[in-house]
Amino acid sequence: MTTPALLSAPEADERLSKASNWARTAVFSPLAAILVLFLHGHLPVGLVLFLSGMFFLMCIVSLAVGLGEHARHGGGWIVHVEGEGLVIHPSLANVRALYISLVIGMACGPVALVIELALRDSLAGIIGTVIVGFFFSAASFVYIRVLPHRPTLIHRGPIIRVCPDHVEFQPLLDDSPTRIPWDSRPTIEGFSQVTLNYVPYIFMHVSVEGADRDMVLDMTGTPIPFAWLTRIINYFNDNPDRRDALGLREGASIVRAILTAP
Repeated sequence: MTTPALLSAPEADERLSKASNWARTAVFSPLAAILVLFLHGHLPVGLVLFLSGMFFLMCIVSLAVGLGEHARHGGGWIVHVEGEGLVIHPSLANVRALYISLVIGMACGPVALVIELALRDSLAGIIGTVIVGFFFSAASFVYIRVLPHRPTLIHRGPIIRVCPDHVEFQPLLDDSPTRIPWDSRPTIEGFSQVTLNYVPYIFMHVSVEGADRDMVLDMTGTPIPFAWLTRIINYFNDNPDRRDALGLREGASIVRAILTAP
């Protein structure tokens, strides 16, 4: 069996961008809500209110996520000096948006029931709306139970720490960081994609001198493009004399310049 070729950093960035395109959801959600409103003469009133409200909520969540991600990717201010080095904290916008969407989905059944009781719709309307509502509730509950990156399971520290003598990576679900000395010359060999429950996850493959196998790290939540991260690692591998500045403001300026370089 042949091993699939690893993705390059730009390829991994492109795949992740397509999979987490919240702008697309923000555009199509209100269109779906408007379509439901136009069908009000053919659907129970409670079902129309329920579905249109749900789609508009999805639009609001998607807009918030999309704008937040655009702002974070717009500059190097995500790099901070903390302790002995520079840190990059994860972006949890996509994780939280998916979780919030599922929580909204879980509430669909009770909300649909309340709407129908308030409107006192026909029996057929009540049955139809409640069935659809509780279908969304059940599906969301099952999905949220198998969701790996639930907010309660995620650590509160940085996902990347760059220090004068080592670099650290701490995936969202890891209790402690993976520390790699610069003397081992960590090199990002490429990326692989795994799709779990229709959600893509990107894993980074890092080689170190003297090791038989690459380290494989789940980089969900990385707030910068993988091409930028590769650029940072390569720079400090090739410029060991600049590593001493990593615990100083000068180091932050160096990394920000790397991130914002064309």
